[in-house]
Amino acid sequence: MSNMSSSFEESSRSEPIPLVPFVTVLGFISLASVLGNCLVCLAMYQQPRLRTVMHYSMLSLAIADLLCGAIAMPAYIAKKIVDGEDGEGVVCDIFRFTYFFTEYASVSSLVLVSLERMFALKYPLQSVNPSFGHKIIFFLILAWVDALIVALLPFIPWDPSAGGPCLYRPTKWWSLMVIHKNVVIPLLIVVICYSYIYRIAMSHVKTIQKENRPGVNMKSRLQQWKQRRKATTTLLIVVGIFMACWLPSTIYYYVQNVCEYCFESFVGEQKQIFNAIVKIMTFVNSMTNPLIYWYRSKEFKHAFQRMFLGRLSCSQAHQRGRIHSETNLSNQATFYKSET
Repeated sequence: MSNMSSSFEESSRSEPIPLVPFVTVLGFISLASVLGNCLVCLAMYQQPRLRTVMHYSMLSLAIADLLCGAIAMPAYIAKKIVDGEDGEGVVCDIFRFTYFFTEYASVSSLVLVSLERMFALKYPLQSVNPSFGHKIIFFLILAWVDALIVALLPFIPWDPSAGGPCLYRPTKWWSLMVIHKNVVIPLLIVVICYSYIYRIAMSHVKTIQKENRPGVNMKSRLQQWKQRRKATTTLLIVVGIFMACWLPSTIYYYVQNVCEYCFESFVGEQKQIFNAIVKIMTFVNSMTNPLIYWYRSKEFKHAFQRMFLGRLSCSQAHQRGRIHSETNLSNQATFYKSET
Protein backbone atom coordinates (compact mmCIF):
# COMPACT_ATOMS: atom_id res chain seq x y z
CA MET A 1 0.00 0.00 0.00
CA SER A 2 2.72 2.42 0.99
CA ASN A 3 6.21 1.93 -0.21
CA MET A 4 9.61 3.36 -0.98
CA SER A 5 10.24 5.19 -4.21
CA SER A 6 12.05 2.16 -5.57
CA SER A 7 8.95 0.03 -5.26
CA PHE A 8 7.38 2.06 -8.04
CA GLU A 9 10.46 1.95 -10.25
CA GLU A 10 10.18 -1.25 -12.23
CA SER A 11 13.41 -3.19 -12.49
CA SER A 12 14.80 -3.77 -15.95
CA ARG A 13 15.03 -7.49 -15.29
CA SER A 14 11.39 -7.69 -14.20
CA GLU A 15 9.00 -9.22 -16.69
CA PRO A 16 6.57 -6.62 -18.11
CA ILE A 17 2.84 -6.98 -17.58
CA PRO A 18 0.65 -7.76 -20.62
CA LEU A 19 -0.49 -4.22 -21.42
CA VAL A 20 -3.73 -4.84 -23.37
CA PRO A 21 -5.44 -7.10 -20.77
CA PHE A 22 -4.18 -4.82 -18.01
CA VAL A 23 -5.61 -1.66 -19.62
CA THR A 24 -8.89 -3.44 -20.41
CA VAL A 25 -9.42 -4.72 -16.87
CA LEU A 26 -8.38 -1.50 -15.15
CA GLY A 27 -10.38 0.61 -17.61
CA PHE A 28 -13.51 -1.36 -16.76
CA ILE A 29 -12.84 -1.02 -13.00
CA SER A 30 -12.28 2.73 -13.42
CA LEU A 31 -15.51 3.23 -15.38
CA ALA A 32 -17.55 1.10 -12.95
CA SER A 33 -16.08 2.99 -9.96
CA VAL A 34 -16.92 6.38 -11.42
CA LEU A 35 -20.47 5.46 -12.50
CA GLY A 36 -21.30 3.53 -9.32
CA ASN A 37 -20.06 6.15 -6.89
CA CYS A 38 -21.64 8.97 -8.92
CA LEU A 39 -24.97 7.15 -8.47
CA VAL A 40 -24.34 6.87 -4.72
CA CYS A 41 -23.58 10.60 -4.41
CA LEU A 42 -26.58 11.51 -6.57
CA ALA A 43 -28.87 9.22 -4.58
CA MET A 44 -27.79 10.87 -1.32
CA TYR A 45 -28.34 14.31 -2.85
CA GLN A 46 -31.82 13.54 -4.16
CA GLN A 47 -33.24 11.38 -1.36
CA PRO A 48 -33.74 12.99 2.08
CA ARG A 49 -33.76 9.55 3.74
CA LEU A 50 -30.14 9.09 2.63
CA ARG A 51 -28.97 12.32 4.26
CA THR A 52 -28.79 11.06 7.84
CA VAL A 53 -25.69 11.19 10.06
CA MET A 54 -24.88 7.58 9.18
CA HIS A 55 -24.66 8.51 5.50
CA TYR A 56 -22.17 11.37 5.98
CA SER A 57 -19.22 8.99 6.29
CA MET A 58 -20.61 6.84 3.48
CA LEU A 59 -20.70 9.93 1.25
CA SER A 60 -17.09 10.69 2.19
CA LEU A 61 -16.12 7.13 1.26
CA ALA A 62 -18.00 7.40 -2.06
CA ILE A 63 -16.20 10.66 -2.91
CA ALA A 64 -12.81 9.07 -2.16
CA ASP A 65 -13.65 6.07 -4.37
CA LEU A 66 -14.95 8.39 -7.10
CA LEU A 67 -11.69 10.37 -7.11
CA CYS A 68 -9.72 7.14 -7.20
CA GLY A 69 -11.68 5.89 -10.22
CA ALA A 70 -11.64 9.23 -12.02
CA ILE A 71 -7.99 10.23 -11.45
CA ALA A 72 -5.77 7.59 -9.82
CA MET A 73 -6.77 4.65 -12.04
CA PRO A 74 -6.49 6.52 -15.38
CA ALA A 75 -3.17 7.97 -14.19
CA TYR A 76 -1.92 4.45 -13.43
CA ILE A 77 -2.94 3.29 -16.91
CA ALA A 78 -1.21 6.31 -18.43
CA LYS A 79 1.89 5.62 -16.32
CA LYS A 80 2.21 2.16 -17.84
CA ILE A 81 1.65 3.49 -21.37
CA VAL A 82 4.14 6.40 -21.22
CA ASP A 83 6.80 4.41 -19.34
CA GLY A 84 10.19 5.82 -20.37
CA GLU A 85 8.72 8.59 -22.54
CA ASP A 86 8.23 12.34 -22.15
CA GLY A 87 5.68 13.22 -19.52
CA GLU A 88 6.30 10.09 -17.45
CA GLY A 89 7.30 12.16 -14.40
CA VAL A 90 4.09 14.24 -14.37
CA VAL A 91 1.87 11.18 -14.82
CA CYS A 92 3.83 9.33 -12.14
CA ASP A 93 3.40 12.19 -9.65
CA ILE A 94 -0.34 12.46 -10.32
CA PHE A 95 -0.84 8.73 -9.85
CA ARG A 96 1.19 8.40 -6.66
CA PHE A 97 -0.34 11.41 -4.95
CA THR A 98 -3.98 10.61 -5.83
CA TYR A 99 -3.46 6.91 -5.03
CA PHE A 100 -2.25 7.58 -1.49
CA PHE A 101 -4.56 10.55 -0.88
CA THR A 102 -7.77 8.70 -1.81
CA GLU A 103 -6.63 5.59 0.06
CA TYR A 104 -6.05 7.41 3.33
CA ALA A 105 -9.30 9.36 2.95
CA SER A 106 -11.12 6.03 2.47
CA VAL A 107 -9.55 4.52 5.58
CA SER A 108 -10.45 7.57 7.68
CA SER A 109 -14.03 7.46 6.38
CA LEU A 110 -14.32 3.79 7.34
CA VAL A 111 -13.06 4.55 10.85
CA LEU A 112 -15.69 7.27 11.28
CA VAL A 113 -18.37 4.93 9.86
CA SER A 114 -17.45 2.38 12.53
CA LEU A 115 -17.31 4.92 15.36
CA GLU A 116 -20.66 6.41 14.30
CA ARG A 117 -22.33 2.98 14.22
CA MET A 118 -20.94 2.09 17.64
CA PHE A 119 -22.13 5.38 19.14
CA ALA A 120 -25.55 5.13 17.45
CA LEU A 121 -26.16 1.66 18.88
CA LYS A 122 -24.81 2.53 22.32
CA TYR A 123 -26.52 5.93 22.61
CA PRO A 124 -29.44 5.95 20.13
CA LEU A 125 -31.06 9.12 21.52
CA GLN A 126 -27.87 11.21 21.49
CA SER A 127 -26.99 10.06 17.98
CA VAL A 128 -30.04 11.81 16.49
CA ASN A 129 -29.02 15.13 18.04
CA PRO A 130 -27.97 17.66 15.34
CA SER A 131 -24.78 18.44 17.27
CA PHE A 132 -23.66 14.83 16.77
CA GLY A 133 -23.97 15.24 13.01
CA HIS A 134 -21.93 18.44 13.17
CA LYS A 135 -19.19 16.59 15.05
CA ILE A 136 -19.11 13.85 12.39
CA ILE A 137 -18.78 16.47 9.64
CA PHE A 138 -15.97 18.20 11.56
CA PHE A 139 -14.02 14.97 11.99
CA LEU A 140 -14.55 14.06 8.33
CA ILE A 141 -13.08 17.40 7.26
CA LEU A 142 -10.20 16.85 9.68
CA ALA A 143 -9.62 13.37 8.23
CA TRP A 144 -9.45 14.69 4.66
CA VAL A 145 -7.00 17.44 5.71
CA ASP A 146 -4.84 14.84 7.47
CA ALA A 147 -4.91 12.59 4.38
CA LEU A 148 -3.93 15.55 2.20
CA ILE A 149 -0.97 16.52 4.41
CA VAL A 150 0.32 12.95 4.68
CA ALA A 151 -0.03 12.38 0.93
CA LEU A 152 1.87 15.62 0.15
CA LEU A 153 4.91 14.79 2.30
CA PRO A 154 6.76 12.72 -0.37
CA PHE A 155 6.92 15.82 -2.58
CA ILE A 156 9.48 17.19 -0.10
CA PRO A 157 12.96 16.12 -1.33
CA TRP A 158 14.01 14.24 1.80
CA ASP A 159 16.67 12.38 -0.16
CA PRO A 160 18.19 14.66 -2.85
CA SER A 161 20.35 11.79 -4.16
CA ALA A 162 17.29 9.72 -5.14
CA GLY A 163 16.87 9.41 -8.89
CA GLY A 164 13.99 8.66 -11.20
CA PRO A 165 11.61 10.78 -13.26
CA CYS A 166 9.13 11.36 -10.40
CA LEU A 167 9.26 14.23 -7.94
CA TYR A 168 6.96 12.23 -5.64
CA ARG A 169 9.39 9.93 -3.80
CA PRO A 170 8.09 8.02 -0.78
CA THR A 171 10.95 7.28 1.63
CA LYS A 172 11.30 4.23 3.84
CA TRP A 173 10.46 6.11 7.06
CA TRP A 174 7.40 7.71 5.44
CA SER A 175 6.19 4.36 4.12
CA LEU A 176 6.49 2.63 7.49
CA MET A 177 4.93 5.62 9.25
CA VAL A 178 1.82 5.68 7.06
CA ILE A 179 1.45 1.90 7.09
CA HIS A 180 1.11 2.07 10.88
CA LYS A 181 -0.60 5.46 11.27
CA ASN A 182 -2.99 5.39 8.31
CA VAL A 183 -3.61 1.68 7.87
CA VAL A 184 -2.81 -0.66 10.76
CA ILE A 185 -4.03 1.54 13.64
CA PRO A 186 -7.26 2.63 11.84
CA LEU A 187 -8.12 -0.96 10.95
CA LEU A 188 -7.48 -2.05 14.55
CA ILE A 189 -9.90 0.69 15.67
CA VAL A 190 -12.46 -0.64 13.18
CA VAL A 191 -12.07 -4.20 14.49
CA ILE A 192 -12.45 -3.00 18.10
CA CYS A 193 -15.54 -0.95 17.17
CA TYR A 194 -17.31 -3.86 15.51
CA SER A 195 -16.37 -6.21 18.35
CA TYR A 196 -17.99 -3.74 20.73
CA ILE A 197 -20.97 -3.38 18.36
CA TYR A 198 -21.43 -7.16 18.49
CA ARG A 199 -21.51 -7.06 22.30
CA ILE A 200 -24.06 -4.22 22.21
CA ALA A 201 -26.17 -6.18 19.72
CA MET A 202 -26.22 -9.28 21.93
CA SER A 203 -27.12 -7.16 24.93
CA HIS A 204 -30.01 -5.53 23.05
CA VAL A 205 -31.31 -8.91 21.90
CA LYS A 206 -31.33 -10.22 25.48
CA THR A 207 -33.06 -7.07 26.71
CA ILE A 208 -35.78 -7.32 24.06
CA GLN A 209 -36.30 -11.01 24.82
CA LYS A 210 -36.73 -10.25 28.54
CA GLU A 211 -39.20 -7.48 27.75
CA ASN A 212 -41.16 -9.67 25.36
CA ARG A 213 -44.48 -7.96 25.94
CA PRO A 214 -46.98 -7.59 23.10
CA GLY A 215 -47.89 -4.11 21.94
CA VAL A 216 -47.19 -1.43 19.39
CA ASN A 217 -44.21 -0.07 21.33
CA MET A 218 -42.46 -3.46 21.36
CA LYS A 219 -43.09 -3.96 17.63
CA SER A 220 -41.69 -0.49 16.93
CA ARG A 221 -38.57 -1.21 19.00
CA LEU A 222 -38.03 -4.51 17.23
CA GLN A 223 -38.44 -2.87 13.83
CA GLN A 224 -35.99 -0.07 14.69
CA TRP A 225 -33.49 -2.56 16.03
CA LYS A 226 -33.71 -4.70 12.88
CA GLN A 227 -33.11 -1.63 10.70
CA ARG A 228 -30.07 -0.57 12.71
CA ARG A 229 -28.72 -4.10 12.73
CA LYS A 230 -29.07 -4.39 8.95
CA ALA A 231 -27.40 -1.02 8.39
CA THR A 232 -24.54 -2.01 10.69
CA THR A 233 -24.16 -5.39 8.96
CA THR A 234 -24.03 -3.65 5.56
CA LEU A 235 -21.23 -1.38 6.75
CA LEU A 236 -19.43 -4.35 8.28
CA ILE A 237 -19.47 -6.00 4.84
CA VAL A 238 -18.03 -2.79 3.37
CA VAL A 239 -15.23 -2.83 5.95
CA GLY A 240 -14.58 -6.56 5.43
CA ILE A 241 -14.23 -6.18 1.66
CA PHE A 242 -11.98 -3.15 2.16
CA MET A 243 -9.67 -5.19 4.38
CA ALA A 244 -9.69 -8.13 1.94
CA CYS A 245 -8.70 -5.80 -0.92
CA TRP A 246 -6.08 -3.76 0.94
CA LEU A 247 -4.37 -6.19 3.34
CA PRO A 248 -2.44 -8.04 0.58
CA SER A 249 -1.10 -4.68 -0.64
CA THR A 250 -0.20 -3.61 2.91
CA ILE A 251 1.64 -6.85 3.65
CA TYR A 252 3.36 -6.76 0.25
CA TYR A 253 4.83 -3.28 0.72
CA TYR A 254 5.52 -3.78 4.43
CA VAL A 255 7.71 -6.78 3.65
CA GLN A 256 9.38 -4.80 0.89
CA ASN A 257 10.34 -2.07 3.36
CA VAL A 258 11.25 -4.27 6.33
CA CYS A 259 12.98 -7.23 4.64
CA GLU A 260 14.14 -6.39 1.15
CA TYR A 261 15.94 -9.73 0.76
CA CYS A 262 12.74 -11.65 1.65
CA PHE A 263 10.80 -9.54 -0.80
CA GLU A 264 13.22 -9.99 -3.70
CA SER A 265 13.53 -13.72 -3.13
CA PHE A 266 9.73 -14.06 -3.19
CA VAL A 267 8.78 -11.90 -6.18
CA GLY A 268 11.91 -12.54 -8.27
CA GLU A 269 11.44 -11.40 -11.84
CA GLN A 270 7.67 -11.06 -11.43
CA LYS A 271 7.86 -7.71 -9.64
CA GLN A 272 5.84 -5.74 -12.19
CA ILE A 273 3.13 -8.41 -12.24
CA PHE A 274 2.92 -8.51 -8.42
CA ASN A 275 2.78 -4.71 -8.28
CA ALA A 276 -0.05 -4.66 -10.82
CA ILE A 277 -2.00 -7.41 -9.02
CA VAL A 278 -1.92 -5.79 -5.57
CA LYS A 279 -2.86 -2.41 -7.03
CA ILE A 280 -5.73 -3.85 -9.06
CA MET A 281 -7.01 -5.52 -5.87
CA THR A 282 -7.06 -2.13 -4.14
CA PHE A 283 -8.77 -0.54 -7.15
CA VAL A 284 -11.47 -3.22 -7.18
CA ASN A 285 -12.55 -2.02 -3.74
CA SER A 286 -13.58 1.35 -5.21
CA MET A 287 -16.28 -0.23 -7.38
CA THR A 288 -17.68 -2.72 -4.82
CA ASN A 289 -19.39 -0.37 -2.36
CA PRO A 290 -22.19 0.80 -4.73
CA LEU A 291 -22.95 -2.87 -5.47
CA ILE A 292 -23.12 -3.63 -1.74
CA TYR A 293 -25.44 -0.67 -1.11
CA TRP A 294 -27.71 -1.74 -3.99
CA TYR A 295 -27.87 -5.34 -2.77
CA ARG A 296 -28.18 -4.71 0.96
CA SER A 297 -29.96 -1.36 1.38
CA LYS A 298 -33.62 -0.88 0.42
CA GLU A 299 -33.16 2.88 0.57
CA PHE A 300 -30.34 2.87 -1.96
CA LYS A 301 -32.07 0.29 -4.14
CA HIS A 302 -35.24 2.40 -4.26
CA ALA A 303 -33.20 5.54 -4.89
CA PHE A 304 -31.37 3.92 -7.81
CA GLN A 305 -34.64 2.62 -9.22
CA ARG A 306 -36.27 6.06 -8.92
CA MET A 307 -33.35 7.65 -10.76
CA PHE A 308 -33.45 5.13 -13.59
CA LEU A 309 -37.25 4.99 -13.81
CA GLY A 310 -37.43 8.78 -13.57
CA ARG A 311 -35.05 9.21 -16.48
CA LEU A 312 -36.91 6.53 -18.41
CA SER A 313 -40.28 8.19 -17.81
CA CYS A 314 -38.82 11.60 -18.76
CA SER A 315 -37.45 10.10 -21.95
CA GLN A 316 -40.78 8.45 -22.74
CA ALA A 317 -42.67 11.67 -22.00
CA HIS A 318 -40.30 13.61 -24.24
CA GLN A 319 -40.79 11.04 -26.99
CA ARG A 320 -44.59 11.17 -26.61
CA GLY A 321 -44.47 14.95 -26.71
CA ARG A 322 -42.36 14.90 -29.87
CA ILE A 323 -44.75 12.44 -31.55
CA HIS A 324 -47.71 14.55 -30.44
CA SER A 325 -46.11 17.70 -31.89
CA GLU A 326 -45.32 15.96 -35.16
CA THR A 327 -48.91 14.68 -35.37
CA ASN A 328 -50.28 18.18 -34.79
CA LEU A 329 -48.03 19.62 -37.49
CA SER A 330 -49.08 16.88 -39.89
CA ASN A 331 -52.78 17.53 -39.15
CA GLN A 332 -52.30 21.25 -39.64
CA ALA A 333 -50.55 20.67 -42.98
CA THR A 334 -53.38 18.39 -44.10
CA PHE A 335 -55.94 21.01 -43.06
CA TYR A 336 -54.19 23.79 -45.01
CA LYS A 337 -53.96 21.61 -48.11
CA SER A 338 -57.66 20.80 -47.92
CA GLU A 339 -58.49 24.50 -47.56
CA THR A 340 -56.47 25.49 -50.63
